Amino acid sequence: MADAGIKKATVLKQSLPPVNSDNGYLVRYRIVSEDRNRYSHWSPIVTLTGNAPQTVAGSVIYADGVANAVWGDEAQYPDYDVFVGFDSATPAYHGTTSIHNYSFLNEGTTQIEVIIQIASSSKTLSNTLEIYSETVLI
Repeated sequence: MADAGIKKATVLKQSLPPVNSDNGYLVRYRIVSEDRNRYSHWSPIVTLTGNAPQTVAGSVIYADGVANAVWGDEAQYPDYDVFVGFDSATPAYHGTTSIHNYSFLNEGTTQIEVIIQIASSSKTLSNTLEIYSETVLI
């Protein structure tokens, strides 16, 4: 039989911080008495794996010096990191957006590569977090 004094705490998905580059959350906790007079020590830090992101459909449209990336996402992540590479260069972090599109000016001459990832705390490329990528020849 469970102790009636045991309480359960739930953290809602929208309250979670961004995942790390391995799609994990670093978590620790401590226990507080009901009268808030006593606190336990912090627990050891553990890593909890986030849900694996699914690949989504999208498109990169280039016109008049402006590239516009548009993608879908049934999971409705709160933010997305956008990585852009010009002329065969390795894509680098370009920005974060909370909507399913991102526009930017062309800084190259022949090719644009766009990679969309779910937002992470590290802002580095990670195959684990990627949901969409496309390369456009100009």
